[in-house]
Formats: sequence, C-alpha cells, structure tokens
Amino acid sequence: MATGKGKKTKKSLAAVVLASAGATAASAQMVAAPGWSFESQALPSGVLHYAGLCRLPSGLVATFDGQKVVAIDPAPGGVLSILHQVPSPVFGAFLLLDPTGSALWLGESSNGTILRIPLDGSPAQPVATIPLCYDAAFDAAGRLFLAHGNSTWTGTDIVLLDLATGASDVIASLPGPSGPLAFLPDGRLVYGENSVVFPAPPGSAALEAFAPTQLQSAIGSTFLTLADAEILGSGFDVISDLAVDAEGDLILADSVYGRLVEFDPLTAGVTLLGSPSGGATFGATAVEFVDPGARNAATFEPFQPSPGGWLSILESDFSGTTILKSVRPLRPALAASPDGAIPIGPFTLELADAPPLGLAFLFGALGSQPELPSIVYGTPFFFGLAPGSMFSLATLPIDAGGAFVVPVANPGLGLTLYLQVAVIEGSGLPRGTSQVLPLALD
Repeated sequence: MATGKGKKTKKSLAAVVLASAGATAASAQMVAAPGWSFESQALPSGVLHYAGLCRLPSGLVATFDGQKVVAIDPAPGGVLSILHQVPSPVFGAFLLLDPTGSALWLGESSNGTILRIPLDGSPAQPVATIPLCYDAAFDAAGRLFLAHGNSTWTGTDIVLLDLATGASDVIASLPGPSGPLAFLPDGRLVYGENSVVFPAPPGSAALEAFAPTQLQSAIGSTFLTLADAEILGSGFDVISDLAVDAEGDLILADSVYGRLVEFDPLTAGVTLLGSPSGGATFGATAVEFVDPGARNAATFEPFQPSPGGWLSILESDFSGTTILKSVRPLRPALAASPDGAIPIGPFTLELADAPPLGLAFLFGALGSQPELPSIVYGTPFFFGLAPGSMFSLATLPIDAGGAFVVPVANPGLGLTLYLQVAVIEGSGLPRGTSQVLPLALD
C-alpha cells in the first residue's frame, strides 16, 4: 500500500456539513426489508435536527435536540428527563457514551464545543473547541478520535483528542466532506467517505479503514492520507452514520436516500435492512447497535432470533418530524390452525415472515430441547428438536409474501409432535429457523 503521510503544520481548521443538510421535506418513512422488524415512535416535534444517539447504562436512549440532551424510554416513548441544556440552539454533531459509562460526550458544530456531561448530575465541562465537527468514536483504549472538515467542505481531518487538555493531533487528512467514524473489533478505524456534491450521486460513497499500527504511527508529526487507507467497500449512496454489531459487521445509515444496510467487512456482503416505501423519504441520521450481552451465539442477521441484539435509529424529514426506530431481526413464525390441541381431521400449517420465494424445510421430532446453534454455510441455525428423534417431513415453497399455508390431517396419533422449519432464500442462501411448534395431536 502506498504511504501517504505528510508533515503536520498547525492544527487544521475543522468544518463539516451533514450529508443531509438542505434535504427537502419528505413523507415516506423507511420500511423494513424481509427478515427485519421496525418499531417506531415519534419524538417531540418542532426540532429540525436531532443529533447523536446512544444507549445509556439505564437502558434509556439519549439524543440531542439542538438545545437539550434528553433521555427517552424506547418502549413507551416520551422525554423522561433532560440531562443537559445549552444556552442557545446549536447544530449537534455527535453524542457518545464515555467508555466508563459515567458521562456523555457532546459535539456541536455551530461553535465547535466538545462537552463532557456527567451522568451523576454534575455540571458539564467544556473540553475542547473543534469548529464544525462531525463525528467521533472511542477506541478500545478509551481514546477519542474525531472527524471534522475545512470551511470549503472539500477536506476532512481525523484527529486524536486529548480528553484532559483538549489538544488535538491530526491522524489523517482526507478529501471530501466529513463522514462518520467507527471502530471494528480488530481495532481498525473505519471512515465513511461521502461525495463533495450534494445531493450525493448514487454509488459515490465508500468505506475506508486504517489499521491500529497506522493510527499509532500517525501520532506526532505525521499524518495518514487516502493513499494509506484500506478500501473496505464502495458503491454506497450516502453514509451519514455508522454502527458496529456484535459480529463486527457495519451498519450504514443513509440520510438522503433513506436506506439502512449491513456490511460484512470479511466478505464485503451487503444486507438490506430498510428502504424507502416510495420516492422521497425520511433520512436515517443516526444509528446505535445495542448488544444485550447474552446472545446464545445469535447474530444480528435477517430471520434470526432476537437475542442477537438490535438497533436504535433516528429518521428525520429535516422539517420538524423525527422518528426513533428499534430495528430487530424478524424470525419466521410457524403456527397451526386451529391452535392448541388438534382434533382428528384436517388442519393447516402456516408459515409467515420467511424469505420471499425461498424454500422451507419442515422437520419433526418426538421431543424438544433448549435451542442450540448449528452453523450452516456461516449462518447460525437454532434447532430445538431432540436430535435422537428428529426426522425430515417435507420441503415446501415459500410464496412472494414470505408465507405458506399447507393442508394436513391428524389421523389420531394421540401424541405431541414438535415441528420446526429451516428456511433458505431463493438464491440458496441459508437464513435461519422458526421457533419450535408443539402440536398436541389428539
């Protein structure tokens, strides 16, 4: 890889413009792609731009509405408390939870103030002034890296911020308006590069990464350039924010074209989570992954069990309406009709929320057990059927709506049969399993 380090002069000016600035009002919210579930709640109206999103140790969601940092319950909704208020409205940039869990870090781009806001109610402390900052991320060592640009929106610096003194050290100098930052589990710093043209031409955004050794080498008198970056992926439309899930996949929020995608840095595979319902759309401006900590090897993938974690995202029409969404995998649902004890005679098996136009493999067993993951072509399949008595029943096509309805009959077996379905997409890509369905056959 070419070396692109240059000598540092004075600390560069910081400037940035959100990729979504100036976007026109829209009416169509993002809708979930197959295999995903969205739960929405409207945030208090009249705020043109909510900035930043992070999960507090209490489980509440914190965001900045331009004047107040507020804590929101993502289930029932509503502002529960005001954690901090600035004297006059400003354009927020980022909101992060300190690695210690004891404070929030707020960056705003109107005055460039970086604030530390203790969660114990102590007064907020200004730490640095970085004019027109955009985003920031903590590495595993608790160091804060911050992206900002120049006054012409044509260049961006990534700096390492000294949280004690407020001094900044330029680590990388890159072209284009500022984009988001995120750290992968292996320590690579990922940067989302966007087009200098607004609205950004489709396919003009890219993901760039710098290795930990590169970041360390740039501390001091030199800095990295685009020539030093590893290009993880390209062809994205807009990258307004980034999150990293428990597997190390990147979640990309798109504030202009209204899409939400998952990117696997190992395979360069892209999975769609949500897209506009038609035409103009609300833009996704912030995204935060929530790891419940007890995943039972589940993954944040479509058609998987929900213990793999979930996302909180912000969507805005940039005209006063903001939606807080929870994004979770939607597992295929297997049911019998009628439910409960099945009398002798005909009944139906029904599958919903499965991959459209895929295939379903129906298995039966005489017993069940706690679900255990099996890896099939890199995808976890959670089976809860007793292996000693499990047998294959049928292979069934899934319709365009992600469902099937199959007529069957109970001949009067007088036992409980346990059923589970494994599903694949029409392309043959494995996806996951339904829950275990116990059938009491009279």
